[in-house]
Amino acid sequence: MGTKMITELKSPKEVTADEADALSKKTYTQPKSFRLTPDDNESLQQIVKAVNRESRRKISETKIIQALIQIGTKTQPSKLIKALGEIL
Repeated sequence: MGTKMITELKSPKEVTADEADALSKKTYTQPKSFRLTPDDNESLQQIVKAVNRESRRKISETKIIQALIQIGTKTQPSKLIKALGEIL
């Protein structure tokens, strides 16, 4: 297994290639673009407004989508398939 030098760390240290890959996946976000239908965009706006009424600070659309992804990871696949069937 080879090693790579990580220079972003305060004190450089030798790490394995696997560790460097894991580190880069955790620390860097990759842009992901997708299109929303007008109805989906309206639904997202309604969710954002409802959450912001309950929150003490402003929550962005991005954070709402991240929260929905988090909820999706904890949801049974059968429930997601059922929801997909309703929108397709």
